Amino acid sequence: MRSPETPLSGSLAPLAEARRIATICAVCNYCNGFCEAMRAIERRGDHLSRRASAASPHEDRGRDGRSKTVAAPAFGDGDIAYIAHLCHNCGNCLTSCQYAPPHVFAVDAPKALAEVRSLSWKERPWLALAIFVAVVVLTIVLVPWGTLTARHSGEGAFYAVIPWATMTAATLAPFLFGTALVGVRVARFWRALSRPDDLRRDGSAWRAIPLAIRDAASLRNLEGGGIPCERRIARRFLHHALAYGFLLCFAATCVATLYHHGFGWLAPYPLSSLPVILGTVGGIGMVIGAAGLAVARSGGGTAFDNTGDFVLLAQLFAIAASGLALLALRDTPAMGLLLAVHLGTVLGFFATLPFGRLAHAPYRVAALLKAAMERKAGGAR
Repeated sequence: MRSPETPLSGSLAPLAEARRIATICAVCNYCNGFCEAMRAIERRGDHLSRRASAASPHEDRGRDGRSKTVAAPAFGDGDIAYIAHLCHNCGNCLTSCQYAPPHVFAVDAPKALAEVRSLSWKERPWLALAIFVAVVVLTIVLVPWGTLTARHSGEGAFYAVIPWATMTAATLAPFLFGTALVGVRVARFWRALSRPDDLRRDGSAWRAIPLAIRDAASLRNLEGGGIPCERRIARRFLHHALAYGFLLCFAATCVATLYHHGFGWLAPYPLSSLPVILGTVGGIGMVIGAAGLAVARSGGGTAFDNTGDFVLLAQLFAIAASGLALLALRDTPAMGLLLAVHLGTVLGFFATLPFGRLAHAPYRVAALLKAAMERKAGGAR
């Protein structure tokens, strides 16, 4: 299982480079007010330096007994992974750094931390594409053509093409497996970033949860220190449109599940129903967010993480666009094929969930929670 706390041999270079840069940043501290990642470098760097100095048997002490020298912090892999997932890749530190390329130190924190983050996932677009093609082909082969191209309407119309049991089993199994695997990996990440000697200094997780939710929901760290990051307005709007659109679609699925099992109401539902309203608004937000971020990312710049590809954006766009098309044409003969297309995109997404870039969300929330706990312990907000 590939993750930053247990890197493979080929993954050592990004960790080593990020550790080198974090050490320089901890000594310089010019950017420590920019964002939570830089403040975490300062907090952990100070702690590690004091601990290393206290452990040195040959340190030079003054008359007051205090050390005259401070050892450079020795950041562990867990510290680097923690700092990397706190970084929102705004680029403020790079544009402000006196040691940025072409300086001999070649400090490029956004790039180094992005490469560390990329160790937490490995896109498998071929798997998502293979599942999509398999679902569409199997639907065409197994469902009678007359049934597939017939006009279905009213309650249970979807299940006249693909039975409810088949649809539920096909989607639920990869979803539960994927979320469980992501949960295990995030738990390992949490253990890696929590040092045993730091636990006594951390604030309560319950008191820190509201702060972490605020930081994650508002993308507060895109303008740490009050300095707007590159393309801040567009980036925040598009990310919010995609993320909150995704959550609205998930809420629509939950409400539809309640309708089906709680009240016995079968899909498709009327246009004025809550699942359709939530799904429509969420789907439009996902289309706008995914397309907009793809266009913005293609322009490059320090404001975007260019270490990966566009697989996640393409998957989310395909899910939302196919869902909206299915909604618009559900009373036409095209409904059967569109249902297979939409189901194929969803299944491909669920099957690649443990390996895809969506994993950055739980990793970042865990890192923000840890940072909020440390701020609480230190009396900062």
